[in-house]
Amino acid sequence: MSDHIRGTQAIFAAEFFDFDGAPMTPADAESWPAVVIRDPDGTVVVTGVGMKIADGRYQFGWFVPTSATMTAEGLPWTIDWSFVTSNGHTRAETEKFGVVDRIESTPEERSHTYLTNNGGTIRATIRSERKLEEVVLTVKNTGGGTLYTVAGVATNAVQSNNANPNRLVNEVAQDGEYLYYYDVGPLTSGEYQLHWNILESVVSERHVIVQIVRAAPDIFWHYNAELRTLIDKLQKSQSIQQAYTDADVYSYVKGGLDILNFYNPPTDFVLGDIPLTGSRGLRTALIYTSAIHAINAQQILEIELSFDHSGQTVTLGYNHDYSGVLSNLQAVLERFAESKMHIFRKSQGAAFSGARIKNYRWTNRVFRLDRSLRGIVPPGGAALWRNLGI
Repeated sequence: MSDHIRGTQAIFAAEFFDFDGAPMTPADAESWPAVVIRDPDGTVVVTGVGMKIADGRYQFGWFVPTSATMTAEGLPWTIDWSFVTSNGHTRAETEKFGVVDRIESTPEERSHTYLTNNGGTIRATIRSERKLEEVVLTVKNTGGGTLYTVAGVATNAVQSNNANPNRLVNEVAQDGEYLYYYDVGPLTSGEYQLHWNILESVVSERHVIVQIVRAAPDIFWHYNAELRTLIDKLQKSQSIQQAYTDADVYSYVKGGLDILNFYNPPTDFVLGDIPLTGSRGLRTALIYTSAIHAINAQQILEIELSFDHSGQTVTLGYNHDYSGVLSNLQAVLERFAESKMHIFRKSQGAAFSGARIKNYRWTNRVFRLDRSLRGIVPPGGAALWRNLGI
């Protein structure tokens, strides 16, 4: 039984030949073969006439609606073909097929990480070779706090999501496997955890699968394009193993930002703090530190995939050395590290506010005040304001 994806064009084919192998001739080419498509409940969804593509061979095209009922176990869709020949003979055939949602694996699944935009929604999925006895999905925020729990499985998709009070995980039988999915979102910028608690049978142990969801801030997509301009010169395609996915690039940018903050003086920059223009070199430094992460990942992958093949007349070698590129990037970043102190001072201003505490024990001491009151020791921020009489 073949499966067809909602929102795509499905093509059905049928052949009509007699016992001698000769193609049958329809009594009326505009009426036969007649086609009827029925949903799992037996309701007629569409009717039509097959199109002749060769003698005895016909096709029928049907655009599967996005709202079409998805196939549940034991409840397939059917397409009925009926044919009346020019000499009055009849013939009928019925074909079963399934309707599934567009839930194929994406490259992000190789690392169990999903990426979406700020305010976006992702479709989280898990696969199983057998029908699961129990599936519970818990969605947690960055701090580990539970946002909500989804318990229960719908074998006939209900398009459950965060806005639906009757939350259910959807189950679909596809390609000899069972696929479970749930639409998570909309999500604000940040990181989330998806905990799938599954039970294969009533006597099996429980298993927990943890997936990470990242909702990138809007400014990331500018860096995504710029970083790809630097590292994607091989025109990598999303369909090949060595491609950089958006989830990969976001991970590299986060790592690059950590390096940027590590350079002296230590800073707490977040992605939104670095403007696209007028950043005094911070934007380019972030792209270069992110590129180091990306190229190192590429180098590790190619080492894993490296091979040498010697034939009778030819020797093939596969080995890319990125050490020169990494050295050039590192040299530029060393110059940036020397200048970061000046950039930091310029962004913070030349002067700092200070306060003399109104207390006889501290009359000879002046404490610097920064924007966040961090580093004021002694005393702490609350005690400082109290001693100042505020």
